[in-house]
Amino acid sequence: MHAEDTPPHNKLPANEKQYALCTDGSCYIVGKHRRWKAAVWSATQEVTEATKGEGELRQFAKVKEIQLALDIAE
Repeated sequence: MHAEDTPPHNKLPANEKQYALCTDGSCYIVGKHRRWKAAVWSATQEVTEATKGEGELRQFAKVKEIQLALDIAE
C-alpha cells in the first residue's frame, strides 16, 4: 500500500497494528559534508532504532531505514 492509501495507525485493525512501522530517512548538508540519518519506530513493540553517518545520499538513508525496519520485523 502507498502511504496515502493507508489508514492512520489508530484506525488499523488490531491484527495489523502489530506490523505497523513508521520510518524516515534523510540527508542534510553541514558545511561541505553530507550527513544522513535513518530511523524506525514501532508503537506496538515500543521499539525505536536510529542510525546515522556521513558522505552518502538520501537514497542510502532510505535503504538504511528499510534495513532497520526489516531487522525490527524479524
